Amino acid sequence: MSHSRHRDTERGQVGVQRGHKTQGRGADAEAKDKAGPDKRPNRRRPLCPKRRARGQRAAARWVGNELDGLKLGHRKRLARLIVVLTMMILRPLRSVHDTFDDDAGSKAAYRLLDGDYLDPDAVRKTLRLACVRRIGEQALKRVLVLQDTTSFNYTTHRAAEGLGPLGDSDGSGGAGFFCHSLFAVTPDGVPLGLIDQFVWARDPDAEQGRDDRRQRPIEEKESHRWIRAQQVIQQAIPTDVEVVTIGDRESDIYEFLAEPRPRNAYYLIRACRERCLEDDTEKLWQKVRASDSIGGYTFKVRELPRHRLRTVNVQVQMMTLTVKASTYGVRSDDAPSVRVTAIRVAEIDPPRKADAIDWLLLTNLPATTLDDAIECVGYYAKRWIIERFHFVLKSGCGMERAQLRTFERLHRLLVLYSVVAYRIMWMLYLARVDPDLPCTAVFGDAEWRALYYTTHDGAAPPDNPISLGHAIALLGALGGHKGRKCDGSPGAKVLWRGLSRLHQRIIGAATIPPEIAGKA
Repeated sequence: MSHSRHRDTERGQVGVQRGHKTQGRGADAEAKDKAGPDKRPNRRRPLCPKRRARGQRAAARWVGNELDGLKLGHRKRLARLIVVLTMMILRPLRSVHDTFDDDAGSKAAYRLLDGDYLDPDAVRKTLRLACVRRIGEQALKRVLVLQDTTSFNYTTHRAAEGLGPLGDSDGSGGAGFFCHSLFAVTPDGVPLGLIDQFVWARDPDAEQGRDDRRQRPIEEKESHRWIRAQQVIQQAIPTDVEVVTIGDRESDIYEFLAEPRPRNAYYLIRACRERCLEDDTEKLWQKVRASDSIGGYTFKVRELPRHRLRTVNVQVQMMTLTVKASTYGVRSDDAPSVRVTAIRVAEIDPPRKADAIDWLLLTNLPATTLDDAIECVGYYAKRWIIERFHFVLKSGCGMERAQLRTFERLHRLLVLYSVVAYRIMWMLYLARVDPDLPCTAVFGDAEWRALYYTTHDGAAPPDNPISLGHAIALLGALGGHKGRKCDGSPGAKVLWRGLSRLHQRIIGAATIPPEIAGKA
């Protein structure tokens, strides 16, 4: 027996010992060895079988563009991340496990979330570069960056490690972690992308009392995130683009107002604290309320998503003031005063049982006229978008339903879901601002054709793409939107429902003829 045959016999015996049906490879196997490496395809089930690829290509291309430049140590890791994110986008209502129909896909997703190579900060940096790239492509001269903080509660998920208290240190507010998001939008309200996120869990052994916080400098407080965010924004946005940072009442901090800014950086926040004025016995709110009105106007507002829009008549008061440094907290005695423009918007004759609008906004934007004040109020109204972004994260993606067992894994999942939430928000608001765009700006050819076919009882779609507004209306109808006059335009909830149902039908619908589905 030759040495090679002896080696082949040993291989066959090893195969039998391991429970395989190998009988020894013999002369045919030797011939294949001489012919070169085995060309047989990998028998492992792929994450995205080819039969599903038709409705996934457009979303996969979009994800690839968002993650362009991301380094994970190996190209296969990036390919896996693109596949996982694509499936999350197509099935936003499902858990990580249910996003895939096979065990191979689920295991690949869990390995991704468990890998140290998936650095959330590196992913966010890539997303920030994609956002800045869009700003340049659209030649925008002014960008709004919305800031807000939310919490993710995992009190009932007792197996999770690394979480902290959400309320006081006694755990009365539950357990979880916090997230502070920086979300860029155009002045019209079309989302541009995620600038950054700060994610942290509180130390359960740390003191959280009011007196303790007052004795610490701002750099050691959670509220320092507002100053850090301002610094990140100034470094990311090009100097030839004006950037307006918008925050709610939580951002009314002296250090945030006094933070040095370049000429292209502005802020617009809602005041919540009374402040002393320089060379004046009156205080901020008292002074503004006593000033004369510069005019009034009307606009529509919806107090809650389930409420109808109502028309609001408001009067506007505006004046420029110099506020003194706050005496709260630790700071130097020579802390400078800050020059601000205060804009008050107060509702006239509000309806009974309605919460009357009474906003006091602080800004360093050059506002001198009623039109300037109205523009500032319109900018602040865009802050609602980041509230909806966090809503999609929690309710649409189901971030708080995740059963991952460590804070690190939840953190990685959060950054992936943030991409999913951004895409949903982008689709929604782009259709509202520019409904006449062709739907191919968002949907692949297979998607919009299948959407039309599904919502028109099998009717053949037109040769040319329908408008984006029409496509979003059809997608909303698929998600349960009634389309009545009182319902308004489709919202985020019916949109993610419609996306999930559409792609479930694309994936499993052998009933859609190939000539209708077209090519992606």
